[in-house]
Amino acid sequence: MTATAVHRIEFEVDWPPWHVAAYLLAGEEPVLVDAGAPGDRGWRELTDGLAEVGYDPTDVEHVL
Repeated sequence: MTATAVHRIEFEVDWPPWHVAAYLLAGEEPVLVDAGAPGDRGWRELTDGLAEVGYDPTDVEHVL
């Protein structure tokens, strides 16, 4: 069994608990668990979070 890196991507929201998260499971076919927060701010936070770990939204093969 091969270990898979898991990256947490945080998003700010306007309600408690004031943040939510998505998780990227890195690998040959990257998987995004949750798509984060809605709207333009959520999209920016998603793309920035992916970029921080060396990914682009087009690299994601699966979304759960």
